[in-house]
Amino acid sequence: MQKDAETIEKIHRLDGYTYEEINAVMKWSQEDDFWSQNILSTAKFRKQFDKLMLGMRAEQKRKWGNIAFI
Repeated sequence: MQKDAETIEKIHRLDGYTYEEINAVMKWSQEDDFWSQNILSTAKFRKQFDKLMLGMRAEQKRKWGNIAFI
């Protein structure tokens, strides 16, 4: 669990994302049929984070139009 916490901290501190963004992307990725089967570790989550963020935003845009979420 310590290693997972360190990886999340790196996403925040080094990659520049807020904890709110990290939480939203993590939740979205685990609800997505494809990503929930492919993101099985925090290391993989960090590696794919930008792609996950783009996917989440694209889905939100399709569903809600141009309303900004994160």
